[in-house]
This record gives sequence, C-alpha cells and structure tokens, in this order.
Amino acid sequence: MLRSVPRFVWPLVLLLMLLKLALQLSLNPGLEWNYDERRNGRIADNYLAGRGYVSLDPVRQQLRPDSFHASFPVFVYIGWQKAGLPKHHFTLLIFGLSLLAYGLGILYLQRTLAFLGVPPPWAWAGALLWAVYPSVLYYVGAYMWYENLTLPLLILVVYKLLRHLGGRPLAWPDAALLAGSITVSCLLRGYLLAVYGLLFVVWLGLVWRQRVAPAPAWRAAILTFVLLTAAHAPFC
Repeated sequence: MLRSVPRFVWPLVLLLMLLKLALQLSLNPGLEWNYDERRNGRIADNYLAGRGYVSLDPVRQQLRPDSFHASFPVFVYIGWQKAGLPKHHFTLLIFGLSLLAYGLGILYLQRTLAFLGVPPPWAWAGALLWAVYPSVLYYVGAYMWYENLTLPLLILVVYKLLRHLGGRPLAWPDAALLAGSITVSCLLRGYLLAVYGLLFVVWLGLVWRQRVAPAPAWRAAILTFVLLTAAHAPFC
C-alpha cells in the first residue's frame, strides 16, 4: 500500500498532520478533556472514591447513577488513574493517536475513491479535500473527541468491505482487522453499533446476492459479533 503512494503526497500529509497538531495544542494548551470526558472523569473519580458509578446532578445537587455516556472510557480512566498517570498525558495520547488515524484516513479514503473508479489525481484531490474539511481538521478534528479515531476506522472498514465485494479475498488478517476496528470504535462511541449493524446487513445482503465468497464474509461477521459481545459484557 505505502509503496503505491506518490512521493509528493508524503510532504502534504506530513504538513497537514503538523497543522492539525498545531491546532490541537493552540486550541487546548491546558490539555483539558472535552465536557463529555470531564463528566466521565468525574464518574471515574467517584468510583475510585468508593461512591459507585455516579456523578453530581447539577439540578438536585446530589450524586446519582449515571450511564448517559459510554462506560468503556470511564473504566479506561479508572485504570489510568490507578496507574498514577496524569490526566493531561491521556490527552496527549489521544492527540497522538488521532494524528496517526488522520493520516490513515487520508490514505484509505484515496484508495476507496480509486477503487470506485475515480482517476488517481482526483482520488488524491478528494482525500486531501477531506483532510482539510473543517469538521475533520478543526472541529471536531482539533479537539479531544473520539470521533477523530472512529471516523478513519470507519473509512478503513468501508474500504475493506468494498474490496471484498469487488472480488478480493477476505483473509483472516483482514477479518481480524475489521473486527478489531469495529469493536474499538463501538466501545468509544456506542451509537456506532447501529451504524456498523446496518453496514453489515447491507454488506452481507450484497454478498448473498452476488455470491462473493460468503464463507469468509460470515466468518468476519461472526468474529466481529463475538468480539463486540465479549468487549461489552463487562460493562453491561
């Protein structure tokens, strides 16, 4: 994959990643969490203090059970604090991962467009246009939102499914990559369960209709279901 990337693309991608990093640090010099994660962080604090899975109700001014946001990040924060690591280091970790995901999204979006028949120059133009789109580069792209991780993974998953429908074998490594990407995405953003559920229904329907290697497709679907179930079981 990387060998097929034109040389002129790498400086552009690096420049965009540096621009994104500059925006991240300038817009959040204190390395604060966004308001959703601050709430999850308070739940983690209360949990560690022995108060249970609760947060402060601002109206009633009392601690109440809170399951509005995804539970997985809460337990990540609990583990992070038990390890004695500062919260702002976690922000830096997410910023770093989001930069890598950003670059991954550019490459896989170009490959998706090329697979759909867009000429290579226009495919790269489309991918770079996505990279500078305001919601990708600035908001939410320059803030600590997990969408900066899940969106590039969604692009990767869609590309893999399209390639399979186009006749490319879905080997075990690809199936594991699909299952892992979807599981991580759904743990970070629960609403993606509906997105990926619908995506897989359409994909499997097309596989059945076109008779495109149904056994590997079902293998990937079952592996994804098993991983999702196992990963969500501790938080149910």
